[in-house]
Amino acid sequence: MNNTRISSTDLKDRITEHIKDLAEATDAARVSEEMLRYLD
Repeated sequence: MNNTRISSTDLKDRITEHIKDLAEATDAARVSEEMLRYLD
């Protein structure tokens, strides 16, 4: 059996998870930048 094949649903779920991770990291960076500006 070929384990390298992945269903489109699994691929979509994995991409969606990565997008959520990136969005959370972006939000955290934005909050951090705003906090640094506030503290200056």
